[in-house]
Amino acid sequence: LTTLVYFINERSFEAISFHFMTGGSLGLYSNQIAKNIKKYLDIAHHNLIFPLWFTEQISERLENLVNLKIHFNYYLSAVQGSLDSHPMYIASKSGLQAAFKSLVCKRKPNLIYSGFVLGMVDVSHKYLHKLSKSDPLQFDEILNSKIPSLNFANPDDISKFICECSTHPSLSNGMLVDISGGGSWIQAKQ
Repeated sequence: LTTLVYFINERSFEAISFHFMTGGSLGLYSNQIAKNIKKYLDIAHHNLIFPLWFTEQISERLENLVNLKIHFNYYLSAVQGSLDSHPMYIASKSGLQAAFKSLVCKRKPNLIYSGFVLGMVDVSHKYLHKLSKSDPLQFDEILNSKIPSLNFANPDDISKFICECSTHPSLSNGMLVDISGGGSWIQAKQ
């Protein structure tokens, strides 16, 4: 953090963008979490504590650089709406979303916050991508039950959308946008 702040202070940046993309296919491992308190702490640290701590540290250390716009981008999880994962993961993701809203309300003029609720994303090294290739029927079953739009999001499309949002800071500041394909607003199956 000290090195990063020094690097930023030594340059004449007009804008800096930080991206907090945390999470993964945690729902697949939920039965293993309860066996170890360290897993609870790791989940909270990874998904809530570190992004919030880092945001506050950077904001505090760079707040005097009034000509510098600092854009914090948070990638939240659709699991908050479906409640279809481990309670600790859901709580951490929900906590990050609440922290995001609080940061927006307390923000300083040179700080910009954007939040993106992601759903299932087609990442080549992840379980769901591999399943879509090895067992398309099982993958379709998951897609049909979790994502109302039936859209397995493409990382390139998501990044283009987010870059476009970043070019309009007056519109994206405080924005919390759902790009989950509906996965954040469906309820868990009873």
